Formats: sequence, structure tokens, C-alpha cells
Amino acid sequence: MSLHEDILSGAKKYYEKINKIIDPVKSFFGINCIVYIEVTNDNNLINLTNNYSWLEHCIYNKYYMHDPQMVSPNNIGTGHIMWSTNWESHYDDEGYNNSLFADAAFFGIEKGLTWIDKNQMGYKVYIFSSDSKNEKIHPKLYSNISLIKHFINYFDEEIKPIRQEYFLSRKIDLVELKGEKYYSQRGMIIQEYNQHLQKYLFLKEINLLDSDLLNIKLTNREIQCIKLYLNGNAAQDTAKILSISRRTVETHMNNIKSKLKINYKKDLFKRFMFLKDLEII
Repeated sequence: MSLHEDILSGAKKYYEKINKIIDPVKSFFGINCIVYIEVTNDNNLINLTNNYSWLEHCIYNKYYMHDPQMVSPNNIGTGHIMWSTNWESHYDDEGYNNSLFADAAFFGIEKGLTWIDKNQMGYKVYIFSSDSKNEKIHPKLYSNISLIKHFINYFDEEIKPIRQEYFLSRKIDLVELKGEKYYSQRGMIIQEYNQHLQKYLFLKEINLLDSDLLNIKLTNREIQCIKLYLNGNAAQDTAKILSISRRTVETHMNNIKSKLKINYKKDLFKRFMFLKDLEII
């Protein structure tokens, strides 16, 4: 069986299950299609969707050659974007714009949101889309982005058996499929470091972020301490929970204040949440 046949047979086997899993986002957001792409650090691909005809069209026309969601994990970052086929393309690449982006509307994929998460194993892409009749999808997605995050967690749990079976039954090697372009193509979302660097520069320009915070790094223990503190735990309570001494907790808290460039504990919440929302820590 060819790689093309492997991709299509896997998607065809599971598309009814995927269609059932996405019932919550169909009813709440008016989503009519979801595409799930997973790329591992060893170049393996999972491609699932409830819109099998769209995937078949893409595979038949080899649109994966231009797909910025099928690249080396080194070339892509974490983030999300909203898009519409009626807008200017969100990815500056002629091959992509003349293939996937150009043809999507014919399959009812006209507007939506793309979410990309990186992890230790590689990255995952979740594409939520609807047709032109769903006029309120973008404001609804924007105002309920936390619900999308919760649904992604739910979706991941639901497809665990599918992923395990998929990896056992087939191996889709993206290097074999795309050749050198797998390594050279820029991803849909820029790499995390460059993305964060742009945020730093912007915030520095409007005097919201000290440039010394560019390379801020909190240790796992420091993050545990600050989260417990922000949840209302005193130093002694935190010490008991983490099985360390109170003095060690206080040392961690002083290190955190120093790293976050603040003088008082009362300012921790505002600064920590500000940096966390920007994915800086």
C-alpha cells in the first residue's frame, strides 16, 4: 500500500468517529469540519478529519507538498490564528495559496481557526472551520477561546485509542512524502523563540516590558511555589505541600521576585499572569 493509500485508509476508517467526537463544537460554534494533524519528532504523520472528500482531494493533488502544517517540528511554533478564504491569505506562500487555500471553499471550509500545540513528541494541529453561512463564527470563537482549549483537551482524550491503533497499523513518513521540503518549509506558526521575540520588542516599544525579561526562566520548583502562593497558600503551607522547608520556599519566592523585576509580593499576581498570558513563562 502506498503512503497516499495509507493516509486515506486511516482517515476513512475513523472519520465517522471523528464526526461524532466534534458534536459539541458543531452545536455550539457551528463548526462543520475539523482537521487533526499530528507530526512527531521522528517524522511520522497522523491526518484525521470528518471531511473525507476534502482530504482525498488534497492527497490526490499532492497539496501536502505545500502544507505548512506538515513540516519539521523545528520549523513551527505554538499559537493560533483565525482565517477566512475571503481574507488575504494568512500564509505567504504561492504554492499554498494556489492549492489548499484556493480550493478549501469548494468543500465548505471557508472560515475558522487553526490551533497548533507543540510538545515533547512533536506538534499537533487542530483546524476548526465552517462555511460562509456561519457569519458569527469569528466573534464567537474569539470570545470563547477558553472553550476551544477545553475541547482540545477533550478531543485528545477521545482519540487516544485511535492514535494508538493508527501508529501500530501504519507509518506515514513525511520525509518520504515531502522530501527535502519537509525540512526547509516554514511552518504556519513561526517558531516560538521568534514569536516571543516579536512580542518582547513590541512590549518594549510601548514601555510595558523590561528588556531584561527577554530570557526569563523560572524553574519548575519556582513555578510550583508561585502558583501555590497565588492560590492563597502561605509559605508554611507551601512548604508542607512540597515537602521542603519554609526557608527554601522563601528563597524561591525571593528568586521569583528578582527574576520578575518586582519588589513586593503583592505585585506577583499581575506580573506573573501578564507574562503567562503572553506565553513568556
